Amino acid sequence: MALIDVIRLLTDTWDEVRPLLDPERGAELTALAGRFADEGDEGERRHIARDIADLLRAALPADHPIRRELRGGDRFAPPRAEWMAVAERLAHRADPSRVTAAEVVAGVSDHLRGVPTVAAEAEGDLDDSGLIKVLVDGKVRLPSFQFSERPGVRSVITEVNRILDVADDPYGALAWWTGGNARFGGRTPVEALDDDPAAVADAARALGEGP
Repeated sequence: MALIDVIRLLTDTWDEVRPLLDPERGAELTALAGRFADEGDEGERRHIARDIADLLRAALPADHPIRRELRGGDRFAPPRAEWMAVAERLAHRADPSRVTAAEVVAGVSDHLRGVPTVAAEAEGDLDDSGLIKVLVDGKVRLPSFQFSERPGVRSVITEVNRILDVADDPYGALAWWTGGNARFGGRTPVEALDDDPAAVADAARALGEGP
């Protein structure tokens, strides 16, 4: 069995496995499960999965099903998305209070239904564009406010997006653009953009500087 399948088996049998561990190893396993889900680097996530396997190998009885499956090693490397899904599910079993990425994205997707967007392919290759790209109903879309034809507005949008770390947190960047902002009397930065793009850039810079 591949290592990812061992992690799946652990997830499915979490309630049976956890009581078999002493308090120290139990706490370590819970912490590893959280790190496994939070880690963004695929190679590092694989290392954490192996740490989980090593812990289980040392802590569980020799005849335990997980111990038996661990003899098979890691025979193949599933796609990144599959690792991420498995990691989130394990972390949620370890800590049921944890909000999963899937729940966050689902909530944002509901919100996005009220935000005008255009298809990513309509704008060509945007990998390093500084624009917000999000999933809506499983398809990559770009909020259309980013394509203003007014002079100077496009450069402000890409500057603000980079301040908001759009490459790593596009949903957070979108939430800032579409959320009410006290600087603009409760209006959103999108609504303030046409009136005063410089003020929108200043608001984002202030956010980046912190208190």
